[in-house]
Amino acid sequence: TGTPWIYVNPDTIQEVQVSHIGASAESGTMLGAALNVVTKTGSNQFKGGVNAYFIDDSMVDSDIGFDSEHPEFHQEFRQASATLGGPIKKDRVWFFAGYEYYRNTQSMPGSDFEATPAWYADRFDLKFSIRFNDSNLMDVKGYTDDWGWPPAASEYATPSAQAGEKGDNQMWAINYQSVLSDRTFLEARYAGWDTLDIVASETGSTEDAYFDLAPPGGGPTTYWGGYWWPYRYETGIDQVSVSLTHFADDWVAGDHDFKFGIQASQGEARTKLTTTGTYYYHNTYDYDYYGYIYTYDYYYKVDFLPYYYGNEQESVAVYIDDSWSISDRLTFNLGLRYDYHKGIIPSYPRLDKDGQPTGETIPGIDPAFTWNNISPRIGFAYDVGGDSKTVIRGSFGVYYDGNVGGNCNSPAPDGPVYRYSWSDSWDGPWTYEPDWDWQSAPVSVDPNLKAPRTLQYSIGFEHAFMDNYSFGVTGLYKDTKDLVGWEIMDDGVYEELPFTDPFTGNQYTLLDPIVDPTVRKGNQPGFTIDPEIDGYWQEYWAVIFTFNRRFADFWSMKAEYTYSESTGLIPAFLSQRQFNPLYGGKSGSDPNSYLNANDQRLQGDRPHMLRVQANFELPYQMRANTMINLQSGRPYSRQINVPTARNPAAIMEPASDEQRHPFQYLWDIGIGKQFN
Repeated sequence: TGTPWIYVNPDTIQEVQVSHIGASAESGTMLGAALNVVTKTGSNQFKGGVNAYFIDDSMVDSDIGFDSEHPEFHQEFRQASATLGGPIKKDRVWFFAGYEYYRNTQSMPGSDFEATPAWYADRFDLKFSIRFNDSNLMDVKGYTDDWGWPPAASEYATPSAQAGEKGDNQMWAINYQSVLSDRTFLEARYAGWDTLDIVASETGSTEDAYFDLAPPGGGPTTYWGGYWWPYRYETGIDQVSVSLTHFADDWVAGDHDFKFGIQASQGEARTKLTTTGTYYYHNTYDYDYYGYIYTYDYYYKVDFLPYYYGNEQESVAVYIDDSWSISDRLTFNLGLRYDYHKGIIPSYPRLDKDGQPTGETIPGIDPAFTWNNISPRIGFAYDVGGDSKTVIRGSFGVYYDGNVGGNCNSPAPDGPVYRYSWSDSWDGPWTYEPDWDWQSAPVSVDPNLKAPRTLQYSIGFEHAFMDNYSFGVTGLYKDTKDLVGWEIMDDGVYEELPFTDPFTGNQYTLLDPIVDPTVRKGNQPGFTIDPEIDGYWQEYWAVIFTFNRRFADFWSMKAEYTYSESTGLIPAFLSQRQFNPLYGGKSGSDPNSYLNANDQRLQGDRPHMLRVQANFELPYQMRANTMINLQSGRPYSRQINVPTARNPAAIMEPASDEQRHPFQYLWDIGIGKQFN
């Protein structure tokens, strides 16, 4: 999906391995970092643990002066976990089990905390490890998560008109390892997960939905009847990988540690919009007639049919890595990777008003696009003095992102027609307006869509001094292009619209659409208000200073300061998030949205980051740890909804050092005691 879906119980984790700067060819389908989460395994001793965390409402300071019967934010948080591992048959078969309990009740200002249900999750993990002999080991894992996010009570919505999100996640995996010889190691893995995600009325109501955008007396939108946009979302993936590691010493100018591998996956997602087929809403409009303002009330009825949309994806990758030790002082890391990806828009049955197939099939596109990418990697480490005191490291790599479902998940193929009627009251009679009929544009993905690509460079050194200390400096540069976003085709018809920024008085000429343009998923914005934009891109550079003290004399420390800059034009440039792929949202599909958008500071840009982590052994079997995190606040752009037919958000002032959230000072400290 492009973002993590499975929530992992932290107490089942043994360690997390992070591959980032100079990651090997084994790590693909990424532009940043790859994470390998190693889960705990049972042993010949029974071992377990219990953890509990809480936030009480009395710990929350939340009075923001909101004018409501319920003016404050409230929260009560409870989380507990338990783990247990041990032998089933000593030296042969072990188990490890985990359970996590999660409850979080929170209500925003305007909601009744006492009537608000808790978000919940119950997560179970089970793992069996089998040692067949000294050379062969197998792990079998299973996971299930029953979760729900019921909505908070609201004075603006009846319970039947509110929808919670509930679901079940399942995950499974088999990992087989075999030592073929003292120089050759084989590993084979199969893993998969699926999820069912349902959004529906909290009371199970299937009645028509009503909402009032301009309620009498003013105030927020009010909702009643059923929920107006229920859906059922199913997604999952199966993946396999096989790798062979072989060490060859004194072969072709040095020692070689080879790793060969193949990886494959197949995933799919399907959403069924299960609406009852009709919703109603009310709004008011002001009309200026020669200086006199007349306010008109209109009521609307929208009829349409349920429908499916989704995606399928396939991938295969092969790679080879070689850690080549030319001498005791110089090592090269060489890698080459090939990735094949295919994105598919599936065919779906057309549905009737009850959500049942009509017998007609809406054809999809197979393939919507294919990618064939080759990624070379090279890195080196050189021991300057031959005494392992000073090491120079450098790397270059080509990294391609993998295909994610959002690349061809929306819009729905041949979506239903939305039929609009209007009236002077909720009760009708309703006047149907054929000219108002609306249908989402046909599914469109650039058949020549490219995979997002990053060129990554790094160079640095590290020097050890005294017995326990080291410091280092690393320079990093990343150049990314061909990000996937909405591409606006040059087939719209517009009229020019003068617009004045109400805050600065700056004058702009916007484009008011008479005929909406076609949009599709592509690597460039296409036709925009800024003719200089020719693609989605991002650029990142950083200088990283490190200072470490390894554990000795009862304490250790790691410190890092990073000075960096992140700029570009990304598909989610109007969002507060830099990293999520696009799905059904149409943000960025209007030409005016690209006003002042190009080459600005991105949402994750933090020029200054200082992090210090330290651990201490104290008397009486006590331990303390602390982490200090000092960092620049994130930048933000000033945006405004401009008065065109589509009313898009446009950037009036780009993100910059002048428009940045306050500097952050974060400090965590923990202290504990061990009892024999």
